Amino acid sequence: MRRREPVVGHVGRVLRVASVTDRRPYTVLYRTSDNSTLENCFYASDAFQARLLAIEFNNYIKDHPNRIVRIFSSPTC
Repeated sequence: MRRREPVVGHVGRVLRVASVTDRRPYTVLYRTSDNSTLENCFYASDAFQARLLAIEFNNYIKDHPNRIVRIFSSPTC
């Protein structure tokens, strides 16, 4: 039996308990200051968690969270 670890949000609260098999790849598209589009891929249980991970691990998105254009489930990262 696999051990389930809690998924913790950026404010330190447990969002929900999810196993690694519950996570899927999500692509986060965002625009930079020169209006070019970049993307990051994160394994998350849903699009909201992918957004939180993008804010936590990408310094540009952390400083400019409203520059996120789209979050979608992708087949692979």
